[in-house]
Amino acid sequence: RNEDSNRGLSSVYNNMGLIEQDLGNYPRAISYFSYAMVNDEAAHDMSSKSLTLGNLGTVYLYKGQYSRAKNYFHQALLMGQKTGNSEAIGNALNNLGLVHLDVHRFDSALIFFRKAKALSRAQNDNYGLAIACINSALALAGMSHTDSAAYYFNEALPIIESLGDPDLEIEYLIHASDLDLQMKDYSMALQKLLSAQKINNRLEQKKKSAEIFRRMGIALARYQNPLHALEYLRLSQRIAMTHGLMPELAATYEELSLAFGQNNDYDSAKFYMEKFAELKAYMFGPAADTLTNINMASQKNMQRPRTFAIFLKIGLSLTLFWILMLVIPRWVRKSKKA
Repeated sequence: RNEDSNRGLSSVYNNMGLIEQDLGNYPRAISYFSYAMVNDEAAHDMSSKSLTLGNLGTVYLYKGQYSRAKNYFHQALLMGQKTGNSEAIGNALNNLGLVHLDVHRFDSALIFFRKAKALSRAQNDNYGLAIACINSALALAGMSHTDSAAYYFNEALPIIESLGDPDLEIEYLIHASDLDLQMKDYSMALQKLLSAQKINNRLEQKKKSAEIFRRMGIALARYQNPLHALEYLRLSQRIAMTHGLMPELAATYEELSLAFGQNNDYDSAKFYMEKFAELKAYMFGPAADTLTNINMASQKNMQRPRTFAIFLKIGLSLTLFWILMLVIPRWVRKSKKA
């Protein structure tokens, strides 16, 4: 009886954690998932624990704490394999792929996604199959295999339509818009993002809001509408900052730099490049797993730019290199006119 009670409590705490996760209340989500795991252990239910471990890992993935997330996903995978929990195995494979995807290891991400896809197909798990198809498309797009990425998105679409799940629909719309942006079809990207936001108005998922607004800002900036782009990018920045979504915040800083450059505000463009590089250095440096303790108020302290010499100390990504190529010639022209 006690074990049944503990199983019930684990289910309740996991569901409460998922609600808090959607609302962006990550400390509460972590607490609820931790309570769930205590009850999993009390019930000697390792199958349930494998799912709880995956839930914990997802929160840390959202926060950009990749080592900690990866550790939870590995535990979930091993425990899922021991208990024969195919759902936990599939979730863990997809989540491990997402860790690799976030750090641009597209080849290794695709290996995990293909394993998840094969498992879902074997288990007749259409939900898992749709997720694996979307994730595979993202990895292929990252490798510039746009035709293959489109194939996987098209494979996912009828499955998603048949399931009628709003979470899946919004996931598809957001990430299919990434391919539209990559293909420079900004009108189609905006259509998908507006549809995604319409769904998210009901779901109220904070991470999804930040993702949608950032992509809308990107599309509008490429549409040569930098002022409206800045409005959406600042919305994304505010949400990411409030809820500690480090990867999303870094991506938004990068796009803010571009948008300010387009708007001829070179000081702000330079400033956001610095913020981008600073946050990336934290995320991938030795202190990466202590990001939760970083004072987010320091990210809100938007004073004048500090020295640009930080870029001499940080190995800039290829993306940042192209930002510099865009903005520096304009600074030079501006100084010549002066």
